[in-house]
Amino acid sequence: MIDDNTSTDVTHRICAALTQAMAEGALNPGMKILDDVIAGHFGVSRTVARGAIAILERERLIDRKRNRGAFVAAPTISEAEYLLEARRIVECAIVDRAVGTLSDQEMDRLEALTVEEDAIHAGSDNKAIRRNSGNFHLELARVAGNMVLHDILQNLMARLSLVAALYESRSVSCCGSNEHRAILAAIRDGDRPAAQNLMLEHLQGIEASLDLEGGRDDKNSLSAVLAKFAPAG
Repeated sequence: MIDDNTSTDVTHRICAALTQAMAEGALNPGMKILDDVIAGHFGVSRTVARGAIAILERERLIDRKRNRGAFVAAPTISEAEYLLEARRIVECAIVDRAVGTLSDQEMDRLEALTVEEDAIHAGSDNKAIRRNSGNFHLELARVAGNMVLHDILQNLMARLSLVAALYESRSVSCCGSNEHRAILAAIRDGDRPAAQNLMLEHLQGIEASLDLEGGRDDKNSLSAVLAKFAPAG
C-alpha cells in the first residue's frame, strides 16, 4: 500500500511530467488526459492519478468537461491577453526586487544561463529551445527572493505555453540571450527604470510571435482548437 509521502511524491512527479510535456508541445490544447494511462505508467491507483489531474485543473492547465473527461486546457484569446498582461506585471515586480539585491554569484549564475542559451539557439532542436526558454526568467524570479512571485510566474509561463501552442505564428518564440544580458547589465548597474523597460520590451517581442487577432469568444476559440487538433466529422 502506498503511504501518504510516497503518494505525494508520485503526484508531484505526475504533475511535473504533464506540465513539462505541455511546455514542450508534446501535449497539445484539447488533448484528452486519461487517468488510467497515467496510473498504469506511474504504477499508482487511478485515485492518485485523478488527484494529480485535479491539481493541474486548479492551476488552469487542465479543463474537466462534464461527462466527457479531462483535457489539456485551450486558453481563449481573451484569456491569453490576460495572461500576457499578468506576466508583464509580475516580471516588472521581479526586476524591481532584483535591482540592488542580487549577489555577484547570483548575477554570475544568470549570465551563465545566457551562455547556455547561446549554445542551444545555435542548434536546431526546437524542443530544447522551448525547454530552455523560461529558465532565465524563473531563475531571476528565484534569486530575487519572493517565492510567491516565482510560483505565480511559473504558473503563468506554463499556461502561456498552451497559448503559444494555439496562437504562435512562428515555430519557436523569441526569448533571446542578448536581451537577457541587457536586462542583467541594467540590474548590475542599479538602473531600475532601464531594467524594467528592457524587460517590457523583451516580453513584447515574445508576444509579437502570437497571432491574437482572431475571434474573441469561446465558441470561436474552441473552433480553432478543433480545427487544429481534430478532423471535422
